[in-house]
Amino acid sequence: MVLNDLFLSTVSPQTGKLYHHLMVKLDPKYKKYLRPVAGIIFLAAGAVFILIPFIPLGYILIFAGLFLLASYLPFVRKWIQKIKMKDDKGRVEKVEKEIEDTEDKMVNDKKL
Repeated sequence: MVLNDLFLSTVSPQTGKLYHHLMVKLDPKYKKYLRPVAGIIFLAAGAVFILIPFIPLGYILIFAGLFLLASYLPFVRKWIQKIKMKDDKGRVEKVEKEIEDTEDKMVNDKKL
C-alpha cells in the first residue's frame, strides 16, 4: 500500500494551506464493531486520563465513550434521552447525526 493512498490532501480556499486528512476505509461487515470498539477505547483512555490530575480530558473521553456505547447500555440510553429533552438547540441530535455520517463514510468507502 502506498502512503499516499492513506491520506486525502485538500487545500483551504481561504488560506491556501495544504491539509492532510487520514482516510480510513472499513469493510461493511465490520460496521457493527465500530461503535463498541471506539467507545471502549474512549472509556479506557478517559480512565487513564482521570488518574492524571493535571489533564482534565478524562471526563470528556468518558462521556464520549458512554455516548458511543449508548445503544448497547440501557442506562446510558435513558440518560441521553433525558439530556435530549432538556436540549433546546438540538445539539445532541447534531452530534448523533455527525457520528452516524462519519461511520457511514468510513464503511461506505467515501472520502472523509
